[in-house]
Amino acid sequence: MKIEIGKPIINEDQNTTIEIDNYDLWNLNNTLAIVIAPCLKKFKETTTSYPNKFNNNGGMTAWCEILDKMIVAFELILSSDYELNNIDNENKIKEGLRLFSEYYQELWD
Repeated sequence: MKIEIGKPIINEDQNTTIEIDNYDLWNLNNTLAIVIAPCLKKFKETTTSYPNKFNNNGGMTAWCEILDKMIVAFELILSSDYELNNIDNENKIKEGLRLFSEYYQELWD
């Protein structure tokens, strides 16, 4: 897989190139996790805002805890130590993916 996302240009479409090979699809969950995990980490490092839901409920601290759970889920998917039969890891993955789905539209700054 090759992804190039150019800098946004005002009043123009963003220059984006995505090349997907057949082998990228063999383990699509892994391929996507390779991209999503570092994006979430960088987002957490640089974000200066959080969803309105957290205004009176933990603010940035609560939002970062949610982001951490998402990051852990994608890192576990990528981990060579990941064991499908490990209930603790399975639960962390399920929770992180649920939160990723729930807050997907909030991943902007």
